[in-house]
Amino acid sequence: MIGSFRQFNDWGFEVSKRNTRIQIYPGIDPILFGEKTREHFEDCVRKGTRGIKIHPGQMGALPDHPTLMPIYQRCQELGLPVVFDTGSAGGAGPGGVVYGEPNHFIPLLSTFPKLKLVMAHFCSLYWDERVILAEKYKDNLFFDIGGGLYEAEGGFSGGSEARDGRRALPKEDGVRIFRKVGVERLMFASDGTGDRIPAMAEQVMSLELTDEEKRLIFSGNAKRILGL
Repeated sequence: MIGSFRQFNDWGFEVSKRNTRIQIYPGIDPILFGEKTREHFEDCVRKGTRGIKIHPGQMGALPDHPTLMPIYQRCQELGLPVVFDTGSAGGAGPGGVVYGEPNHFIPLLSTFPKLKLVMAHFCSLYWDERVILAEKYKDNLFFDIGGGLYEAEGGFSGGSEARDGRRALPKEDGVRIFRKVGVERLMFASDGTGDRIPAMAEQVMSLELTDEEKRLIFSGNAKRILGL
C-alpha cells in the first residue's frame, strides 16, 4: 500500500511537470506511513508540492493526529495550504466518531493561526458547524463547495445529486449562507469525477449572486488562497 501510495503521488507530480496548469496536492496518511510520514511529506516538498491533502475518513484518524502536527507546522512555515475532506465520508469509527466532522478541526485552527486550512465540501453534512467555525476563524479557514447544494426537486442539472442529499445545504439558502460566511472564502470544486463539473457550474451560475461574486467563486478566490 505504501508503494502504491507513493507511486500515485509521483504520477501526479509527473503530470504536473507536463502541464503546469495542473497542480498536485499529494495525500498524506499517518496511519499508513507511520513513522515515515514526515519523510514522505518532505519528499513531496522536494518535488515541488504546492499543498497537501488529508482525508480523515479514509485514513481513520482525527485531523489532529499527533504525527500530523509537525507537518502542519511545516506547512504553516512554508505557506502551503492543507486541503481536508470534511464531512461523513468514510463513515463512523469506534464510538460513532465521524473523523471528518468540522468541529474536530478546532485544535488545528487554534494551534496554527497562519495555516491556510481548506475544508472541502462546505455545503455537505455538518454545513452548520462550518458556518460557526467560519465566524470564529476568519483569517485561516477557507472552503470549497464541491458536492453542491441540495435542490428540493431532486438533483441539479445532469442528474447529479448533492453530496449527502437532503442533509446538504438547501439551494434556497445558498446565497444567504455564502454571504454570511464570506463569498471571498469559497472556491468552486468538482468533488470526484470530472463529469459533474458542468452541472455544478450551472448550479452556481443559477444562484442570485453578483457577477463579481461568481467570478470569485470560480477563479478569483483560488488564485488568492492557493497562490495560482
